[in-house]
Amino acid sequence: MKRLRQVIRSLPRKREPSKGRYRRRNNLRMEVLETRLPLAGTSDSFNGVTLDPQLWAFVDPQADSAVVLNGGAAEIDVAGGTSHDLWAAGAESPRIMQDVDDSDFVSEIKLDSVPSQTAQFNGLLIETVAGDFLRFDFTHNSGGLRVFAATLDAGQPTVRYNEGISSAEASYLRVERTGDLWTQRYSADGQTWNQAAAFTLSVVVD
Repeated sequence: MKRLRQVIRSLPRKREPSKGRYRRRNNLRMEVLETRLPLAGTSDSFNGVTLDPQLWAFVDPQADSAVVLNGGAAEIDVAGGTSHDLWAAGAESPRIMQDVDDSDFVSEIKLDSVPSQTAQFNGLLIETVAGDFLRFDFTHNSGGLRVFAATLDAGQPTVRYNEGISSAEASYLRVERTGDLWTQRYSADGQTWNQAAAFTLSVVVD
């Protein structure tokens, strides 16, 4: 069966230790409170003691990060001082992954940590063939907090959306696939949604 891998991940692209709210032993902390996949995959509120291996796989390319469950949240601690990039060089970020069918789907997550330092971001990553992906996230750069979408196709990165938002709006993220159409939305409360990216991309999976 053809498969896609859906990833929930958080990472700093800078090479110095993370700071501020994200600091935890010089690590980046992300809390994913809920993920809902009504058309594909399995939802998870992360209420257990450890990550469910029947649903998720933790991938740690740099072997310096960890994932723990804490009060209904999945937390990914990303070590500072090392690059965990997600761009032309590929996916070097630590992440939790769930296989979903190669078909239409909707994925929605709640993120408890808001990026506050340059090159920090968190959100959803959709992996296709080795080295290719679609990323949808909240990111922080020198201009402040942004809602961002990009794709990597045959090693070529393309920015699909990049607009400023307030920190209050960076709580919920939703990605919908309908055929070759990909739509990204974000919300402050999970009820009222704002559209961000909308683009077509024919996904080739192995």
